[in-house]
Amino acid sequence: MVVIEPERTQMLYNHRTDWDSLREYVDEAINLKVKLKTAEDIDQALKHFTNLVQEACWRMTPVLDSSRYNTNLPLYIKDKIIEKRRLRRIWHLSRHPIDKAALNKAIQNLRKLIQTANDLTLQDQLQSLSATKVTDYSLWKCMKSYDRPQEQKPPLKNEKCSSKWARTTTFC
Repeated sequence: MVVIEPERTQMLYNHRTDWDSLREYVDEAINLKVKLKTAEDIDQALKHFTNLVQEACWRMTPVLDSSRYNTNLPLYIKDKIIEKRRLRRIWHLSRHPIDKAALNKAIQNLRKLIQTANDLTLQDQLQSLSATKVTDYSLWKCMKSYDRPQEQKPPLKNEKCSSKWARTTTFC
């Protein structure tokens, strides 16, 4: 199976854009002493300002890492995702129980397919691990997170409400 990664487009801004640096960059690079006598002068100044803002945005906006999203899904799973989204749109428009049942079935099938694909990926990854110096001890690095016992967080009792279990941050 060959995975083709789509080319990532540079965004003008995202949640990691450094707005203060962007503002400083534009302040330093902008020329406010431009003659705006004719329509051509205005067009030229507008084009220069637009290019300046775009350049500043591209410089101060880092490209987001897509590694937290599983973009390496097989094509048949991506087709199932498109089908599920189509069924969701149909159900949102109709609110008919038969459409909801079809959507629920598609969601369940998609979950099973994604879980199976993730299991196969993990199995392939684990089979490729080894505890040698050549592979930088990848087996031990992978198993490190599994060594620690899982800490259990006990539920809280709300003593003000006759010892009921606390479900929200509000009292009684």
